[in-house]
Amino acid sequence: MFSYFDFLLPLLVIVLITIPLISVFRGQATKQKAKRRLGMHIASFFSLLALTLIFQFQGIGVFAATDPALIGTTAQGLGFLGAALATG
Repeated sequence: MFSYFDFLLPLLVIVLITIPLISVFRGQATKQKAKRRLGMHIASFFSLLALTLIFQFQGIGVFAATDPALIGTTAQGLGFLGAALATG
C-alpha cells in the first residue's frame, strides 16, 4: 500500500522544478534573467535528484508476507507463467 509520501514527493519535485521557469513561460523575463533561472532550474533538478536518491537508500523496505498458505514452489510459478503465455 502506498503512503502519502510516495505520492507527494514526485509532485513536490515537479513543482519545485517548474517554479523558476514560470516568468520565462509568461514572457516577462529578460535574457539575463532567463539564464539565471535556467541555472537555478538545473541546480534544483540535480539537488532534488540527490535528495530523492538519499531517501531511496535509507533502508525503508517492503517485505513479503510469510504466510505459509501463500508460499508456492518454483514449479507452481513456472506452471502459472506457462499458462499465462499459452492464453496470452
